[in-house]
Amino acid sequence: MKVLVADDSATNRAILTVLLTQLGHQPIMAEDGAKAVATFERELPDLVLMDVMMPVEDGLSATRRIKALPAGQLTPIIMVTALDSDEDVIKALEMGADDYFTKPIKVQVVKAKIAAIEHTINVQHQIAQKNAELAQYYFTAEDEKRLTSHIMERLTEPAKLQDPAIQYWIKPADYCSGDLLAATRTPGGALYLLLADGTGHGLSAALDVVSLPQIFYTMASIGHSIGNIATEMNSKIKSLLPTGHFVAATLVAINPTEKTAEIWNGGNPPTCIVSAAGALLHSATSRHLPIGVIGAEGFDASTEIIRLTPGTQLLLFSDGLPDAGNTQGEELGLDHILSTCLASTSENRMNALQTMVGDYMGDAKAHDDISILLIEADQLLNQAPVVETSPRPADYGIGSGWHITLRLGCDELQNLDPIPFTIDLLKKLRVSDSHLSSLFLIIAELINNAIDHGLLKLESALKDDLDGFDLYLDQRAERLATLSPSATLELVFDQKPTAQGSQLTMRVKDSGDGFNHAHICNLISDDFLKHGRGIGLVQKIAKKLEYQGKGNEVLVTYSF
Repeated sequence: MKVLVADDSATNRAILTVLLTQLGHQPIMAEDGAKAVATFERELPDLVLMDVMMPVEDGLSATRRIKALPAGQLTPIIMVTALDSDEDVIKALEMGADDYFTKPIKVQVVKAKIAAIEHTINVQHQIAQKNAELAQYYFTAEDEKRLTSHIMERLTEPAKLQDPAIQYWIKPADYCSGDLLAATRTPGGALYLLLADGTGHGLSAALDVVSLPQIFYTMASIGHSIGNIATEMNSKIKSLLPTGHFVAATLVAINPTEKTAEIWNGGNPPTCIVSAAGALLHSATSRHLPIGVIGAEGFDASTEIIRLTPGTQLLLFSDGLPDAGNTQGEELGLDHILSTCLASTSENRMNALQTMVGDYMGDAKAHDDISILLIEADQLLNQAPVVETSPRPADYGIGSGWHITLRLGCDELQNLDPIPFTIDLLKKLRVSDSHLSSLFLIIAELINNAIDHGLLKLESALKDDLDGFDLYLDQRAERLATLSPSATLELVFDQKPTAQGSQLTMRVKDSGDGFNHAHICNLISDDFLKHGRGIGLVQKIAKKLEYQGKGNEVLVTYSF
């Protein structure tokens, strides 16, 4: 230690210098109180031995001045005095002294007191070091929090949640939410939604879901089904996260053409379909394990399809909502959520839910993230598909022309979804997004008709009944699993430049028996037709649509 000795006695200074040096300390001398203060400010010693009776300025005054300095507040001062009355000791302590010993100097007493002070100083240094480490940890943690919040915000592309059909609310339990909300439109105009809830909350939960947005947006952009997206997410989460970490997820696809909501729910609270009048029309409960729990061999990608009617809303929320507790530790519960939801008008439903949470929780601290998605079906069902029909010469794709032929056999048809595969191919050929939506509608209609009706011989009328979609999908899965080994689907794309821009000819041919295409084409003008509307939409978008042969081959021409 560096020890300041303030004493007007040269003898005392000499004794203390020898003693301190023997103890391994560095002595610094001052002959009076004023010099003691000046020396303290210059040298910043670890300990001060201060005589009381000194010329120029006494030790009590010097002690008071040193203790008033920022560096002096934590520096111990031991008074060295010939005065030992209680009043003198109290006065010294009131001036800021930490201890004292009396003259004549007793070496053993000085050694003991300095050893005790040295121990205290060492403990203080250790505490200061720990405080510095904690401060650094705090600043590092705060920086990580800011970084995590920034990354989560960018990953979820919040601009896409500004869709007029969507209302959303996130209430983090910590600095950032481990719940992930994402939304996007597919090339065909369907609205895809994702509500994912990582294990726990905060940074740990956010890391659980951080890989999901890229899968969601990438696969949705080329028209993959939500079942395929859930499968890919499960594979990624299973490979990345340790045992015990998983993600509860709900995926929803709202198809404005079919007027349906397709739902995959793995481990989240039910997705509620609510009427404008406040009736619960359907509750799509979790039918699957959260993603990341089991491997690909046991994963179930099957979905539930609900037909939507005008005025309906879809309500999705994470389990942080029903699990929210009040100051008595009681959970909010699903019944309270539904009663609030059903008692409110559709225009005020989100506000009612937020108010309910605030009123119920009061000053209680949230123990899990809360997120809510509310979807206005009418915003989707009443909008016409956005299609591009005007020529745009710069948007036709790569080079002066290209030709692609794809021939898919039984194995490919059973294990590959040709629609996103084809759309991804067109994107790689730099067909612009302005035309990709129209092409998606055409390609999806042609391929689905060829597979479902040409090869699998499914009846569209099945979907007209209330439970028809489930029956239709069940039959589709059964017939696809037993598809004839000789079944084929041929896709031909031929793009050529024209004086106005570019022209793409698409030919789709299946190995089925064909159908009465003339009859269907005559019916498509009927606004009340419950199925077959897709062909009419293709006719409006395309320059030309022509069925050939027995109806198992169709030719479409599209102008850019």
